[in-house]
Amino acid sequence: MRVYTSPRFHPKLYIFGDVVALVGSANLTRSALRENQEVVISVDSSDDRFVELRAIFEGYWNGADVPTDAQLAIYREFYKQFAKHDAAAEALGQKVLDKLGGTQRVRPSQYPITHWLV
Repeated sequence: MRVYTSPRFHPKLYIFGDVVALVGSANLTRSALRENQEVVISVDSSDDRFVELRAIFEGYWNGADVPTDAQLAIYREFYKQFAKHDAAAEALGQKVLDKLGGTQRVRPSQYPITHWLV
């Protein structure tokens, strides 16, 4: 685990060993994987771009810090506060949908992530 605290750090790059890299809009969260509309492409290790993606990832990894126990304890407390605000934001978002209606769209469950990784 590493800590990278720049407010402008937002890549979604996941490397799984020497096998595959995933690049896209998805965070590794329950909602991203089960509910949100996300786009992710896979880059197989046989693709020349895999080496480039691995180098980018290693640059991020090497530029970040190993969190201390004290930092992790502080983060846990902030996360608890965030969870309270996140629930309120979700409720407000639902009120907006109730008033304005939702867009008819393809539900992510029609295209489960397991199909992307096959």
